[in-house]
Amino acid sequence: MRISLIFISTALLGFIFLGFCQNALAKEITPIATEEAKLSYLGKSLIHPAQPLYFLKRIREILELKFAPTSEIQAIRYLEFSQRRIREVRSLKEAGRPDLIPPALEHYLFNLQKATALTDFKNEAKVRQLEDAVSLHLKVLGGISQRSVRTTIFKLSEWNRDFQARLTPEIRDALYDDLSKLQGKICDFLIKEASNSGLNEVEIAVYQERAEACLR
Repeated sequence: MRISLIFISTALLGFIFLGFCQNALAKEITPIATEEAKLSYLGKSLIHPAQPLYFLKRIREILELKFAPTSEIQAIRYLEFSQRRIREVRSLKEAGRPDLIPPALEHYLFNLQKATALTDFKNEAKVRQLEDAVSLHLKVLGGISQRSVRTTIFKLSEWNRDFQARLTPEIRDALYDDLSKLQGKICDFLIKEASNSGLNEVEIAVYQERAEACLR
């Protein structure tokens, strides 16, 4: 029992230390040129919800938020947490644990909403970082066939509408090409799902309506 406590305490301290080191560098993110390189950089999660020590990861995140000194740092933390959830989804798919993907996606949406709420929409760099992250997340989610993933992308279409509504005209013009690509990914998904034979008539009608609205 004592050995187990020592092991858990050591692991927790290691997680916390690594977390602070990683997030200390989070404000300076090196641009990555291609989407394929970004996907490779995103990677997969070594510690995911199917593993017994996953609770240490969540404790670390609580501490990371607790010691975030400003709302700007909190926004960075929440955006990184959302990326961690996407990594976990990729790992859970490979681990054959689709049952744990829905709660991971719920946490993903929660963290993304928090990051969005704390983002300074007058700062083009911060807005671009948020848009770029969600575009990458959509790329990952689009390759996973599961109802919870469809629901998440559907909610991301709503997030994108609200996100674009908050942009200043100057930033909207500056990000026009990137915003068009993001919108295109969402529209393509909705169009594809509208013809999905696995959906019932009501679901198909909803996706068709949303696809039509997306293309306007």
